[in-house]
Amino acid sequence: MGKKLTFPARSFGSESTMPSPEDLAEWVSQRRGHEGDLMTYHLEHTLIPQVEAKIDYACAGGRFYKPRLFNAFIGVEESRIAGEIGCDTRDIADDAEMCVRMKKDLWFCMPAPCDLGIRDDYYGDSDEAGQALYSAYKVLARSMRDKGIYGHVLVGTSVSSEDIEALSGKKTFFMTFNPSKDDIEAILEFQRDIMVSRVNIPDVIRAMDEYEVGKIILLDPTRESLLELLDHRDADTIMTGGYCHEGCSVYWDSLVRDSSIST
Repeated sequence: MGKKLTFPARSFGSESTMPSPEDLAEWVSQRRGHEGDLMTYHLEHTLIPQVEAKIDYACAGGRFYKPRLFNAFIGVEESRIAGEIGCDTRDIADDAEMCVRMKKDLWFCMPAPCDLGIRDDYYGDSDEAGQALYSAYKVLARSMRDKGIYGHVLVGTSVSSEDIEALSGKKTFFMTFNPSKDDIEAILEFQRDIMVSRVNIPDVIRAMDEYEVGKIILLDPTRESLLELLDHRDADTIMTGGYCHEGCSVYWDSLVRDSSIST
């Protein structure tokens, strides 16, 4: 008889779509007496399916959180730096507090700085502008951790070594979808744990010769991809991971199901 293995399932966040006027009206009616806006709706409706699916490591937020970041930045107007960068943490902290009420020990996903498309029309120096933006990120992240958020996932369509060097830490996790070999190595310069899809397994295995690799989180696992990774790694160094793009109730249930295999 084969042995059953169950790997911890980790969320890296979700996408969110615009609700219908009817759904939004119903949600507002259920929240009478509680403050909230459209971003509050998105956060609730992407986190609830994870809680219901019993994801081991849930994560609120996603790339949809970008407008909240822009609203929090002082000195940034229409994707350009127009003045000294600062930040107003009130809405960000309120979001964190609401999410933590729904789930303890929660991670929070937001776009990485390189994914914001912000251009500098004020500092006139890319290093100075970058450091100002990184400082604002750190303040926002700290305000969320003060409300109980455990750590942050920073997601981008590409990898920025500058972002990773400036913001890496024990409570920051960098990820990108379909990372290249160079992306994997750039992340492993500062971060031991890494998220990969099946096509990246050979790249991360080769990287183990040069880098100290902790947990490998396999995105959207299949039995075959988990067995492939088990040929190179012990089971206790493997997790499964997900980032929901649509149909999140089904998606997170499927991730939990696919995190158990027989060998």
